[in-house]
Amino acid sequence: MVPDADELLMRLGRHAEAAEELERAAELVPIRHERAMLMERAAAASATWPLRA
Repeated sequence: MVPDADELLMRLGRHAEAAEELERAAELVPIRHERAMLMERAAAASATWPLRA
């Protein structure tokens, strides 16, 4: 099984890019609950991104 692009980006530590991919995918999904799930995953990816000053 091939991981999703966002999953691969997360494994590589590229959390911001993973969040962007998830948000982009959410824009394309016509089903409301799937869109919400993708947005939740995007928020989780963003939350794990270390903020730098």
